[in-house]
Amino acid sequence: MQRFRKWPIEKFAKIPEYIKKRYNLEIVLCGGLIDVEETNGFDKFYEEKYFNLVEKTSLIEIIEIIHNAKIVVSNETFVCCIRC
Repeated sequence: MQRFRKWPIEKFAKIPEYIKKRYNLEIVLCGGLIDVEETNGFDKFYEEKYFNLVEKTSLIEIIEIIHNAKIVVSNETFVCCIRC
């Protein structure tokens, strides 16, 4: 995958940070094997509690998570689902 097509994780983390503070919704991260390294960097920029399901869900489970989300923010294969 071409890295220039992905938003830097430090900028990506600002979105759930804002939404968590503003709306107090649950943050859930989903993604594939390629996203594990960047997800580990997410902790450096996002200090609130969140659920890390990167490389821990099947495609069917990710579809269900997205279906139940209030907001979905996606960056190529990395997905941040925000739900209550």
